[in-house]
Amino acid sequence: MPLADALASDPATAASAAFHATGEQLDALVPELAARAGAHEDAHLAKYTLACVDAAGTDPAYRRVYLAAAASLSAWWKTTSG
Repeated sequence: MPLADALASDPATAASAAFHATGEQLDALVPELAARAGAHEDAHLAKYTLACVDAAGTDPAYRRVYLAAAASLSAWWKTTSG
């Protein structure tokens, strides 16, 4: 499943797609997550997304875990904003 489709799905699907993404796909995921978070009306999503991206950069061994968390949050916030 393309990551954009996964982000438009439920949180578990988004997290799974991000976790199992290739390195190149993860690189493309970061600006996608940032754009979605920046465009969302709730600033908390931007704050939490930035925290995940920062953690991914600080701890590369767990990069995909942090980005999967950000993907899950993005999908969750999509479902809660109606």
